[in-house]
Amino acid sequence: MKIRIASLGLAAALAALVPSEIRASGLQLLTDLALTIPGTDAFGGLSAIEMDRDGRGAVIVSDRATMFLVSLDREGGRVTGMGLRAMSPLTDMTGRRPARPDLMDSEGIARLPDGRLALSFEGRMRIAIHGTDGRARTEIAPPPGSGRLPGNGGYEGLAADARGDLWTLAEETPGGGPTPLYRHSGGAWNHVASLPRTGGYKPVGIDFDDRGRLYVLERRFTLGGFSSRITRYPVTRAGVGEGELLLQTPTGRHGNLEGISLWRAGGVLIASAVADNNFRQPNATRLVEYIVPD
Repeated sequence: MKIRIASLGLAAALAALVPSEIRASGLQLLTDLALTIPGTDAFGGLSAIEMDRDGRGAVIVSDRATMFLVSLDREGGRVTGMGLRAMSPLTDMTGRRPARPDLMDSEGIARLPDGRLALSFEGRMRIAIHGTDGRARTEIAPPPGSGRLPGNGGYEGLAADARGDLWTLAEETPGGGPTPLYRHSGGAWNHVASLPRTGGYKPVGIDFDDRGRLYVLERRFTLGGFSSRITRYPVTRAGVGEGELLLQTPTGRHGNLEGISLWRAGGVLIASAVADNNFRQPNATRLVEYIVPD
């Protein structure tokens, strides 16, 4: 698909959308678009996204072990369409697609500095390192205590920092207490922080921006639908600081947002998120983007 960008270029187009008062406070909605791939029943259940640095492409993962490499068509900075570059089933290290459903529930994605992709799985919880062809190269055991988590409440959020260390947290916690945040460094998982759980929201996605700040995407489900919120945490050598709530959507605004990716164009910071339609409502498979104040 041809990318149609204003002559000023993507960076300038995005910068032009951000007035000074938006830069100072609040998030501005940039994109809210239903995503479809005609003739492809596998495109749904989107659980994670990793944006390309230029904002013109992404890796998207479904919760049925399928990876999509897509191009994004933008006009004036906003996404107006999507094209499929490649679709790859996720396979194990032998190149075979897992036959058991509990091995196929891919939930989080993180791009490592060398270009490989790390994916977190519920069901049989694990972190797998994949190539862009979808084939697993190696596996990492999940953080300690995973056996106490429900099969559908495991490690949905996954991110890689600038050093290539992996960070993860689980959607559920035994007893409903604070959410343990783990970092995988030096071959072992370390508990680095406990993030608060309030208002019935559960963490489903995490990512770092280019300044090393951690963003946590949470969701809450009620009879009226889903509400989402995004909280930003400073991360230093001393640990994880107090969170700053950047966004809390009204119930039903965007659907079931599950994956988040931070990227920057021309000084403008963007949070991109994908919504899971549970393979039921085509229009609920969505890409949502917000301009984030620094």
